[in-house]
Amino acid sequence: MNILLTGATGFIGSAVVRQLKTNSPTDDWFMLSSKEIDGFKTILHSDYTFSKSDFSKAGLDEVDVVLMLGGYIEKPGDNPFYNTRNNISSVMNALYLLNNLPNVPKKVIFCSTIAVYGFDKNLPWDDNAEPVKYTEASSTSKSLTRTYAIVKVLQERLVKEWCGEKQCKCQILRIGTVYGPNRDFYNFLGTCLRCIRNHQKMVMYAPPQQLWNYVYVTDIARWLMLAAAMLDEERTVNLISDRNYTTMEVLDIVKSVWPDFSYVIDSSRGYMGQNKAFDSIVRSTVFGKEEYDLPGGLVEVRDCDK
Repeated sequence: MNILLTGATGFIGSAVVRQLKTNSPTDDWFMLSSKEIDGFKTILHSDYTFSKSDFSKAGLDEVDVVLMLGGYIEKPGDNPFYNTRNNISSVMNALYLLNNLPNVPKKVIFCSTIAVYGFDKNLPWDDNAEPVKYTEASSTSKSLTRTYAIVKVLQERLVKEWCGEKQCKCQILRIGTVYGPNRDFYNFLGTCLRCIRNHQKMVMYAPPQQLWNYVYVTDIARWLMLAAAMLDEERTVNLISDRNYTTMEVLDIVKSVWPDFSYVIDSSRGYMGQNKAFDSIVRSTVFGKEEYDLPGGLVEVRDCDK
C-alpha cells in the first residue's frame, strides 16, 4: 500500500517522519515536499508545481492513501486576513495535488483542528459535535478563533466534496491542542513553557477550574499512521487526550517537572475562561489509548530541550 504524506517538514509531519524511521518500514511511504526528506522517496515541488510524471519518477505509480498535513496556525497578533488567505491557498494546493495524482486514491485523510467547534461551549465536545456555523462569523466573541474555525470548516467541506465526486473514502481528523519539544506554541501551557525557558515568573489569568486538553505530538503522529493503514475507516475523529486537566492541575504538573517554575495568580482582569474539554471515546475505540499523559509528555519536552 502506497501512502503519500504532505506537510512532512511541519511540526506534526516531522513527528510522523521520526516515528516512521523508528517504528515502521518506510518503503510504502512517499513525501510531497519542497525539499528532500531523508530516508524517503520524495516528490519535490516548488509552490506545488508538479505533474503526474513527477510521481512516476519517484517510483509512485499508484497512490492508495493521501495523508494531508500542513496549514497555517493562528497566533496572537496575526492578521486574520493573511491567515485566511494562506489557509484557503493551502486547501486549493491540496486539491491541485489530488487532481494531479496518477490515480484516484482509495482514501484521503484531511487533518483539521478542534478549533472548528469554536470554543464557545462549556461541555465536553465529542466527535459528533457540530462545527461552528458560517453565520456566526460576525460575533465579536472569540472573533479570531472563529474566523480560523470557519476557514477550517470550509477546508473540510471542499475535501469532502472532492472525495464525493471521485467516489473515494474521506476521513477528517480534528487535531487537538498539540505540544512537544522545540516548538513555541500559543496557549496556556505554551505560556508556562516560555516562562520556564526565559526564567520568568508566569502571571496566570485563567480561572483555576478551567479545563484544558493537551496531546503530545508523538501520540498524534502514531494515530495518523494508524489512520493511514485503515482503508475502511471513515469516521470523523477528534485526536485529543484521554484526560482533561484544570488550570491548577496543569500548573502543579509543570512545577513537578520544572521545580524552579513559579507563577502568580492575577484575577484583576476578571478573565472568563472557556473550557476546552473533550471526550475521547471514539478516538480510544479507533486508535487506542495515548502513550503520553501530560506529566510524561512534559518530561520528554524537558529532556529534549536540554
